Amino acid sequence: YRFESQLQFLLKYMEECKTEGNIGCPDTEYAEIDNDDEAKESQTTDTSNSPEIDDILSSSAVVFTKPVRKKNTQPEAAASTLMKYILKEEKKSSTSGQPTVTLDNPIDCFLFGISPTLKLLPPYLQNLAKTEIFSTVQKFELHTMQMS
Repeated sequence: YRFESQLQFLLKYMEECKTEGNIGCPDTEYAEIDNDDEAKESQTTDTSNSPEIDDILSSSAVVFTKPVRKKNTQPEAAASTLMKYILKEEKKSSTSGQPTVTLDNPIDCFLFGISPTLKLLPPYLQNLAKTEIFSTVQKFELHTMQMS
């Protein structure tokens, strides 16, 4: 880093933080719960098979049960929150940014119909086509103004 020597004095004020990833595999969360359930089932099958433990359980009034582990949910990381916001805004702008085309007017229908063909032309021919269309429209506007 270019400015490392100038910024050395800041090291005593900085501390290392544990980095946490914001993308977790959803299967691992459920796998832990499933493993706990399997462990409980194996304990019950082991205890039912052993006659010594059956005697102890039947003679004692209080049976200890393993407390149910609560799922530790961590708050959402800042990076994932920011990414969700950016994606939502991008989706909103992409849907609202597209012009709506109403094909009520025959001129709109005509221009909408020829636009895919014009877009396939090379840039030079696109420019010539736009110039011709514009000059035709301008010629008829002038003709309309002269008639009035």
